[in-house]
Amino acid sequence: MEKIIPDNIIHELVSLPKNFDLDLIDQSAGFESKIFPFISEEQFKKLEIERPDIYKKIAKAGILFSLVMDIPRIKVHLSNYGINQYNDGKSRQAPWWDIRDLGLSWLKKANDNLYSAIIDINEDDNLRADNLFFDNSFKLISIFDFQKFYSLNNSLEVYLWLVGLMNEILDTFLMELGSCSLSDLTTDDYFLSLLKKYILNKTIHDSLPGNGVVFLSTGMAVQYEELPWQKSMFLGEVVIAAMSKKYLRSSNMYLDMLTNYLLSNKEKFPCYQPIEKTFRTKIIAKDSGLYL
Repeated sequence: MEKIIPDNIIHELVSLPKNFDLDLIDQSAGFESKIFPFISEEQFKKLEIERPDIYKKIAKAGILFSLVMDIPRIKVHLSNYGINQYNDGKSRQAPWWDIRDLGLSWLKKANDNLYSAIIDINEDDNLRADNLFFDNSFKLISIFDFQKFYSLNNSLEVYLWLVGLMNEILDTFLMELGSCSLSDLTTDDYFLSLLKKYILNKTIHDSLPGNGVVFLSTGMAVQYEELPWQKSMFLGEVVIAAMSKKYLRSSNMYLDMLTNYLLSNKEKFPCYQPIEKTFRTKIIAKDSGLYL
């Protein structure tokens, strides 16, 4: 397996016993799936020379992600004393919940280090311009904006999954405005602030079915097959249902405010052409005798 990070650097960045067999870690799979979609391999190599402080954060994140993904392979080397590569006759294999908790700790540190690296990259215009994550980000709402609204547990992966939803929500909204383009609308600061609030609330509501992300007590997260989350961390059905109502109500409120603002300020938005809709209610007989 390809070693993207040398063994001596791994021991410098991650707390592992010196006798742990680092060949057990598939770095290539970890970096290809969890690092390079956000920070290209080319930029990563440049950072090693130009910004070693950022490079080390990314390298640490990549190794920790690789460890999490390789838990099925390395779990036989996890004992009640820590990580072993041999059986000394005294140790026993760690219980699954201890392995899971160790994996959760690795995952949190991986997300935190990668998020910290992205913050550093964001502060340098040249690095940002050369970065895949910012190229693929939603233009109106950054990961930093979203994190202030609802916790993503510092996960770049969760944010980019949400970008697809946010683009769909924005496209659907624009389709209802006639010939208006996004640039016609976002020059008005108040309208833009309402639009962002609408998209944020609608995105949370639309993601609640959990197709791709899970909702935990700490915020949104990716479900890893290698690392089932503690059931106690999942939000219950009652909480999810209440959240769904809350964010739907809020998104509808902001949508009404957007529409009213457009209608009240036609001189600012000459492109706005309200589309009249004809609603047809399908009649469905119910056993109770009522009709819908």
